Order: sequence, then structure tokens, then C-alpha cells
Amino acid sequence: MEENNMERPILSDKLIMSKEIGAEISASWLTGILRNTYGRHNLSSSEDKVADDIRAGRLKPFFIVNGDYPVCCAALIFNPNSVEIGRVANAPDGKGGGNLMLQAIDTWIKDEVEVRPLVAEVRMAASFEGIAGGQGSQATLLKKIGMVPQALLPAFHHPGPNGPDRQEIFCFSSLEKIRSPRIAPAQLTLPDLPQINAELIQTLLNLNGFATDLQVIKQENIVDFPLSVNKLESTPFNLFIEDEKGTPVDQFKTIIDQSPFDLLAINAASSQLIGKVLTAIKSGFVLAGVSAPHEGPLRLLFGRLRKCLLAPTELMRDFPGIDPNLILQVHQQFHEQSRKN
Repeated sequence: MEENNMERPILSDKLIMSKEIGAEISASWLTGILRNTYGRHNLSSSEDKVADDIRAGRLKPFFIVNGDYPVCCAALIFNPNSVEIGRVANAPDGKGGGNLMLQAIDTWIKDEVEVRPLVAEVRMAASFEGIAGGQGSQATLLKKIGMVPQALLPAFHHPGPNGPDRQEIFCFSSLEKIRSPRIAPAQLTLPDLPQINAELIQTLLNLNGFATDLQVIKQENIVDFPLSVNKLESTPFNLFIEDEKGTPVDQFKTIIDQSPFDLLAINAASSQLIGKVLTAIKSGFVLAGVSAPHEGPLRLLFGRLRKCLLAPTELMRDFPGIDPNLILQVHQQFHEQSRKN
């Protein structure tokens, strides 16, 4: 009887942290809620790995329970240079994920020893039927908490509990406890192309405190420059970092992977920046963000989609700091890619 109570503790309607129920039960609850919400959640698909991450201190889950039933979850994910808030979801017929997320963030705020910045990928997709969409999280993180957006990218995909599988645009954002140095050129000159999204990029530079002025020039004066990259990761998407000793970017154009999304980061201070950016655009990339200040010298973030289903983007009212039309413009660019690439 005592062993059964340890495996399935009887709990009342309250906040529960993983240390109170153990790594195995925490992992079971977390993966179960995320599976019911998203159908498949690539970053939390292995219950054993989630339990290992909890035991190692890399993952700190939070739950609200009613009786012995977890009704929502959230988690802090501890990375070498940042702390991520994520894994937010409600169980079927549950609620409270947004408030639980605030409580998890509050532990980061009150931890005087923890000085790593808080980061989040804020889901902006329109809801599946019966599933909380992106608007609540946007309002909470970008308004109440004051997280600063860096990029708008269709980086992740979810099938929902009943499908269909689809890519979704996320707002990459961060919040610093200690202001990091802003390392960026005083001026950026880029080709005058729609895929540059110059007004959006200038807005993001300003919001993040980069004293950088963006100018665009006609592409007749621009010479292509070979762009080589290293593929650093493939889960949950392909991540390419500019590298002079890497592989030409065009050789990655037809990669078939778990996700149809590619993320490319180019050093903003490169002496051949204009030519490299033009090469990226010709290879199908769209400039849709900048790196977070705490990540060091400024990089420009480009996204590329292969053929897939892209979820509609659902904007909150008065999106903080960014003209909604600029967000919809990026959505349309990726939507066109998703239909024909």
C-alpha cells in the first residue's frame, strides 16, 4: 500500500514541483499532458530522457493538480547560457497554464543566484479546436513580463491531438537580469529585397538596444559571395552557422529532415555581409530576426521552409513594439514558401 501511494500520490488542488513527487512521476505527467495537447512534442517525446533531465537539474517542471490529477504544466529548462520557460500546456479539460507559467517565471525572478537570461519561444499559431492558442502566452510573456522579441520564425511543428501536422510561427524572445554588452556594427547595409524585411529588422534592433542603423541598397551593385555553413543541429530543426570552412549553403537546399525548417545565422559584422545575404536570399532564406544580445556579437537570423502546412498566425491586439503588419508580412513570405518549395 505504501509503495502504491509513492507511485501515485494523492494531492489536492495546489502547485506541485518535481521534488515533491520525484523525477519519474514528473516525467510521466509532463510528457502525458504535452502528448495530449500536441499529439507529438519532439523536445519531450522520451519519458526516460525527461526523467534524466529532471534528476540532472536541466529541467524543472511545475504542475497544478486537482486531487491526484495534473491539470496543467510548465517548466524551466536550464541551458548553459540561458534559462528557458516552456512546456506550457493544459491537460484535457484543464486550465491554468498561463498562471502556472507566471509562477515558474517568478522562481527565476526571485533566485538571486540565477543571473542567466530568461528565453522563450512564444507560440503564435491559431488554435487547434479545443487547444489554447498563442495569444494568452503572448500577452503574458511579451506584456506582463516584458520579454523582448528577437525573431519571428516557423521553427516548430505540432500535429495536435488529431492532426494535421503543421509548422507554426514562434516569437523568439528574452529577458535579461543583467544587461549584456550590445556588440554590433553602427551600420548595416543590405540588399533592397522584400525578403530582407528591413522595417521589421530595424524595429527588432531598436527593441533590443542595438545602436545600429539599417540601410538598403539596390541589388545591381551587389556581388554574390559564396556562403558556407556548418550544420550544428537537426532537432527540432536544422541550424546552420556561417563558417568559412563549412559546406556551401546550396548543398543543403534539399535536406529531408524531421522538420522542413532551416535556421541560418550570419555574422552581422562580416566584411562580405551584403554578398552573403544575397546568396542566402537566392537560396530561399528570409531574414526574420536578430540574435539575442546575451548571445554575443550580432547575427542576422534567416529562415527557410520546404513544402509543408503552415498554421495561420493569430496576433494579439497591440503586439508590443512591432507593427502587426510586419508580422503578417513575414507570415505571408513563409506561407508562400510552404506551398511551393
